[in-house]
Amino acid sequence: MGNPSIMSIDAAHQDAPDQAGAVPYRVREGRIEVLVVSSSRGYWLVPKGSVDPGEDQPAAAARETWEESGVKGEIDPDKLGTFTYEKTPYRVCVVDMYPLCVTDTAETWPEDHVRDRRWLDLEHAARVVRWPELGAIIRSLSERVTPQQR
Repeated sequence: MGNPSIMSIDAAHQDAPDQAGAVPYRVREGRIEVLVVSSSRGYWLVPKGSVDPGEDQPAAAARETWEESGVKGEIDPDKLGTFTYEKTPYRVCVVDMYPLCVTDTAETWPEDHVRDRRWLDLEHAARVVRWPELGAIIRSLSERVTPQQR
C-alpha cells in the first residue's frame, strides 16, 4: 500500500480551481514585448486568477490582466497553453493562458499599490517568470504573432 500522505498530481487536479491568465504583449520595432507583474511573494509572472461564476476563461483572463497590471486589449480566445503550479502543498492549480494584445495602458489600476509591472522582450520574460512551464507558454507567443503584426 502507498503512503497516504503523498498525493498524486492527478488527484490534486480533481479539486484544482479553474484559473485563467493572459500573456499581455505589444510589438515594438518588430519585436514582441511581454508585460510581467510582480507577485506578493516577490517573483515575476503574468496576470492570472480565478474564473468568476458565469464568466468564461478568456473574459476572466482579460479581467485579471486589468486588475493586476492595468492594461486592456484584445484577448484571443484560442488558448496558448496550460500550466500547473502548486499553490499550497496540497493544492495544485491548473491555469489556461490566452494571448492579449495590449491596446490601452492605465497609469493607475486596482492592484497598483501591491504590484509592479515591466515590459520585457519575449525571451527575457520567459526566463524571469517563476514556472518553466509558463516560460514555455510565453515563448510560444512568437508562433502566434504573425510577421504582419510585427
